Amino acid sequence: PQSFDSSNYDPIKCWLMGCQVAAFNIQALDDDFTLMNMIFFKQNRNCGYVLKPKKLLPESTVYESYDNPKQTITFDLISTICVHKLIQKEGLAINKDNKLILESYIVGSYEDDEKNKKYKVELPGNYFHHNIKNQQIVYNVYETDLACVFFKLYYDKEVVGRSAVPLSLMKEGYRNIVFYDNYCVEHPDSFLLAKISK
Repeated sequence: PQSFDSSNYDPIKCWLMGCQVAAFNIQALDDDFTLMNMIFFKQNRNCGYVLKPKKLLPESTVYESYDNPKQTITFDLISTICVHKLIQKEGLAINKDNKLILESYIVGSYEDDEKNKKYKVELPGNYFHHNIKNQQIVYNVYETDLACVFFKLYYDKEVVGRSAVPLSLMKEGYRNIVFYDNYCVEHPDSFLLAKISK
């Protein structure tokens, strides 16, 4: 460890090395990697484990090269729904002068982290239904089995909603990306609507 604070490390790098267990120091639930870990393990019906990708199994003869991206994934943003519920949950007053910003970034291999930019989109309109026009997020993905895409909603510089979506769970087409609050509680009525293309 480079420091002795209580923040969590990115577990994807450990999983890519074949680690079966990545220890977490969970003292607060507003940590991005805590949310990602929780969502990642929901994919197997919350049973507590997820099988490794075949390339990480002992009998695999696959050598994983990260010289070039393996896939491009595109999010055509359409709208956000019921953001006011997230704002109120955080105890913040709704003020039309406050900006609502959607931030997105990818976490995967070191190449995914370093070669993909972080997006910031200012959302116009009201806090019940934001129409987002001509906004597209594009990632060139190097690690397709374990990478996650994060979405964070900032209201007046405060995080009011977060989501982490593993690429292994993403399907093409029109999708709801559900937001979680800072306590990792899912808010099924508050979501981002996007068209996903691979």
